[in-house]
Amino acid sequence: LPLGLKARQTFIDLIAQKVSFPTQREIKRSLAYLTGDLGRAAQDARKEDEAVNYLQESVSIWEDLMESDSDNDEFRDQHRWTAQGLRELGVVTALPPKKR
Repeated sequence: LPLGLKARQTFIDLIAQKVSFPTQREIKRSLAYLTGDLGRAAQDARKEDEAVNYLQESVSIWEDLMESDSDNDEFRDQHRWTAQGLRELGVVTALPPKKR
């Protein structure tokens, strides 16, 4: 998990810096995959609170990506996979309260 956390922060920093290459869409896509994987890894390590936080972050990013590309099968499939992880943890909604 520690290396994944460093990578996550790097992606967040690149988004904040508004770099143009790679594109913001590519960075967000990578961040969505990474946070989903971090959530599943935390779930496997029985760190449920961390798992929920990462999976919620991932779902939120996939939803943002789907807003700009609603016909993208990859985004929809990954959103569904990540939301399933939340359901496995007993979380009914995939979004934090402020995003509802």
